Amino acid sequence: MKLFSFLFFSGLRASLVPKNDTTEVCYEGLGCFDNEFPWDCLYAQRLPGDPATMMFSYRLYTEVDNYDELDYFNPSPNVDWTAKSKILLATHGWHDSGTTGWLRDTVMKATQLDDYHVVILDWEGEASSINYVESAQNARVVAAAGAVLLSDAFNNGILAENIHITGHSLGDNHWWRQNRPIHSLDAAGPLFDECSAEARVDESDADYVDFIHTDSGRLPALSMEEAVAYADFYVNDGRHQPGCPTPSLDTNCEHQRAVQIWVSSFDISCYACPCETFQNLENGLCSNNCRFNAIGFYSQKPAQKTTYFIETTDRKPFCVQ
Repeated sequence: MKLFSFLFFSGLRASLVPKNDTTEVCYEGLGCFDNEFPWDCLYAQRLPGDPATMMFSYRLYTEVDNYDELDYFNPSPNVDWTAKSKILLATHGWHDSGTTGWLRDTVMKATQLDDYHVVILDWEGEASSINYVESAQNARVVAAAGAVLLSDAFNNGILAENIHITGHSLGDNHWWRQNRPIHSLDAAGPLFDECSAEARVDESDADYVDFIHTDSGRLPALSMEEAVAYADFYVNDGRHQPGCPTPSLDTNCEHQRAVQIWVSSFDISCYACPCETFQNLENGLCSNNCRFNAIGFYSQKPAQKTTYFIETTDRKPFCVQ
């Protein structure tokens, strides 16, 4: 259903909405936004919306059902950044919400860790648009607000390398140029496949960017196929996942596998070998002198840009023993 909404309604809305003659909008504290390079890859008819009319919120959780909403311009009344030394910020994708199951599970797992502030971005109001391009455009403003929030944490003693960001699908392409570790969970492919590195997740965005590919390729697949991160983990062949129907025009089962593996990794890490192709992995050509790396939360930056392939099962913990 998500795929058909994207194909039909994005095209329909784009044809009905007249082009706005304004070439740039500026919002206090967040900067200015236009549709020039690199954002011309989104083929947007309108500029990003006004944050004053948006509904997104950044929520600091102490446990799964207990949070404080943070004012991104002035979070200090609701958080003492010095109380802990690390931050995990996580967010959802298109047509999802901040209370979705995998984010609740992330909160439950991460709040049990020592020394982590756990922040969830809920941008359901903006992500629920039937127009994919409109959601992608507004995500730019949402991300700018997050940058202000994280700058406050940085200015109060949180080191950039201790601020970890993860997002699923369209929620991951928020975080270009944040200079914090980024864990990309099957980042959105439609339109972003054609974007330059400045407008989508890329290895240059942070000291370490890793990318879990579970539904990569051209439509009906929903994620980028190219190895754009510093460490790219292709689960099975990166496109087809055990237990998911195939062939199918609805690939959400594969797309959700990335967040399932992410949540599972808090408890049990699955390890991947550097490998050029899944066929090589199946033929046992990648196990000699393997430099294993964990997939998910405990992934570590390898010595050089690396592509991994990993075989999994259809259920937690997903590791093949």
